[in-house]
Amino acid sequence: EHIPEAKIEDLRTEMHKAVSAEDYERAAQIRDEIRRLEGHP
Repeated sequence: EHIPEAKIEDLRTEMHKAVSAEDYERAAQIRDEIRRLEGHP
């Protein structure tokens, strides 16, 4: 299954917003989701 690049870009934007808000736990969750979508373990 191919994940649209736009979906991953949206997640990256959300991750940066979480970091800016110092919500590092949320940022880590988003980072893990991006990795999963990109096919990394």
